[in-house]
Amino acid sequence: MMTINKWLVDILGFSKSEAKGTVTLIIIVLLTTIVPKAWFFFRIEGSSIELDNQQELSEWSQLISSKISINTKSPPVEKKATTQRFLSNITSPDYFDPNTVTENELIKMGLEDRLAARIVKYTSKGGKFYDKEDLKKIYGLNSNTYDQLAPFINIKKEAKKNIREEKKSFDKPVVIFDINEADTTQLKSINGIGDKLSKRIISYREILGGFYTLSQLHEVYGLDSAVISRMEDRLVITQNISSFPVNTDSIKHLAQHPYISYKLARAIVNYRKTHGNYSDLETLKMIKILDSTTYTKIFPYLRLNP
Repeated sequence: MMTINKWLVDILGFSKSEAKGTVTLIIIVLLTTIVPKAWFFFRIEGSSIELDNQQELSEWSQLISSKISINTKSPPVEKKATTQRFLSNITSPDYFDPNTVTENELIKMGLEDRLAARIVKYTSKGGKFYDKEDLKKIYGLNSNTYDQLAPFINIKKEAKKNIREEKKSFDKPVVIFDINEADTTQLKSINGIGDKLSKRIISYREILGGFYTLSQLHEVYGLDSAVISRMEDRLVITQNISSFPVNTDSIKHLAQHPYISYKLARAIVNYRKTHGNYSDLETLKMIKILDSTTYTKIFPYLRLNP
């Protein structure tokens, strides 16, 4: 009996009183299982186990089950805390000028990568922050982040002076020029256009044969909508554009135009060889592979004869 008690205490972690009760329960279970069977075997009438013993058996069974469950249950696995970088985690951000700060400096302060890149891109495209409140116009910069940044925004006085003078210069009468005659110097006078973009615009103009609408500026690689919007206020189109003679031009020469593929150029020339010279440009619509959208785009660049 002592051995069973010791085993219950040491192995299952029962208290001494619980161990004694468990032993008693085991004895009761044995008695309630074996004795009735023996009585039935020897055809001896006997009384059933009293209701109190049955209740006690049920209570001790539940106690044993709960003890075993507690001792065998594995300890809860702690979830690793996921961390996100918020500006509120930064205890001492640096003072900075949003007109000159670099992307890496903003990231080190705690700004998200995309937001830091957006601020720097804004200034690189010619945007200016005249006052710290101007930072609010950056897409994605919420009020909480701004409130944390605001005490550390330091736009230098000299920079403010230059920016104000630059701002006043916008009030001066603007010079308007022809997009098909403009040189790189004129193009660079538009805010947001530098050496590369000005050369790229002129290069594309030469390949096209000239712009017939300012909406074609969207086809120039690297020109964003904001810059094009500023260009439209400064540009006009008064110069005629260069065109291709469809009755005499070769496949190779036609295919050099950005709007005319080699396949389309061959179809134009083959139709001419089969049906004779084009009597008018509308006849080009008879070419099956020439859809209406492409026809509208290439029409200004085509003529019948040299």
